[in-house]
Amino acid sequence: MKDPKSFVLPLNDPPIFNVGDPTMYRNYITKRNFDIITFMEGENINQRNIPKLDTNLLEELEVAFLEFSEEKGFPDAYCTKVSRRLADALGLSYTEGNFKLDLPNEKGELSPTHAWCEDADKTIIDLTAHQFNAFLKEPLSTSVQIIRPDSPHYKRYSPLNPVKK
Repeated sequence: MKDPKSFVLPLNDPPIFNVGDPTMYRNYITKRNFDIITFMEGENINQRNIPKLDTNLLEELEVAFLEFSEEKGFPDAYCTKVSRRLADALGLSYTEGNFKLDLPNEKGELSPTHAWCEDADKTIIDLTAHQFNAFLKEPLSTSVQIIRPDSPHYKRYSPLNPVKK
């Protein structure tokens, strides 16, 4: 039997635990696409308009990423389109702001404009962050980025005026 506090959830496997009861999160750590998400025991998530990250939402995000990655030019300049669609489809918060780079981009910017989504816990969900890899000392994985507030990458995101969905 796997340790209930830490397990690996392969990309195409069904959820290992029941996410149907929103009050049953018990400090599970899910490693998926090299991004770590912690499910904390806490309030009933049905009482909020914005969902918290769970395995069902992760599966939806991965499907969306695969679909968008087929489009010509993805991820460059797709952040607004992708983030708005995700916010509308999944009930996430849509946020616009700036993304801090380590090196100036082709326009000489160190903080270009960017758009992403957030869940109820302010965890950032970004399908297009890897468009900035050429300007980062440590590139991000080419996948769905799940960035929790305690992640060092969280400081790269600076929201302007968050738009709540």
